[in-house]
Amino acid sequence: MKIKAFVKNILWRHQNLGIQKTEFGTKLRINSFIDHLVYKEIFTDKIYDEYINHALKKCMDNNESKKILDLGANLGFFSIRCCEIWCQIGSKAKIDFVLFEPSENCIDRLKANLKGFASNNFSFDIHNKLVGKKNGWDWFIEDRDHHIGQCVSKRIEKKGKRYSRKVEYSDLTKDLEFSTIELIKCDIEGSEIEFFKNYSISLSNVNSIIIETHEYEAKDFVCKKMKEIGFTSYKDIRDDIKSKYCNLFFINNKCI
Repeated sequence: MKIKAFVKNILWRHQNLGIQKTEFGTKLRINSFIDHLVYKEIFTDKIYDEYINHALKKCMDNNESKKILDLGANLGFFSIRCCEIWCQIGSKAKIDFVLFEPSENCIDRLKANLKGFASNNFSFDIHNKLVGKKNGWDWFIEDRDHHIGQCVSKRIEKKGKRYSRKVEYSDLTKDLEFSTIELIKCDIEGSEIEFFKNYSISLSNVNSIIIETHEYEAKDFVCKKMKEIGFTSYKDIRDDIKSKYCNLFFINNKCI
């Protein structure tokens, strides 16, 4: 399996990317090497599979609707992988996804990618907004080629394909406090400290969280805060001691 993944990686670097098909059979358009990297991480290397399975199998004993928050949804690949795994598990229960993606370069492709899974089993509530703060707005920088954005302090006029635009924040309090959430994936490009400062007291109804931290300070802050509010670190998903970035998986102590 590792050899097959390695060969795919080499081929995708040197061929037209176009449409790629996951092992489950989902067809997705790969327009750039950045698309390929995200696709490879989720569908080829399957770095989240163990943790998605762990979170979803804990809640499959009843047929009540489930809820997943995808914060920083990008092109929707993480949510699609959750759908694939849920189908493989064989549960008849519905999953309601709430997705937030501030990039205007991603949002149309995100919606198109999720259309194939919209059914009685899956629903998608998609928001083209920022998360982290409870209100206000920030300048959000984008690149039309790489669809990777982050908040910046000042407006950046369009230079080639790079520019910034004003994007509002969405208040997640109701989503977090008034329903049980099986899983949150939080990849918000450096705003994770802000997110936990604002929402840590609202996470008691969340069963599991996957979060990507940026910089060592953010990792230390998140780990300390999660322990304080009653979550246990299950395992680091991708935690290179030399890297500033890592994905962490936490479980609510009431679910252990």
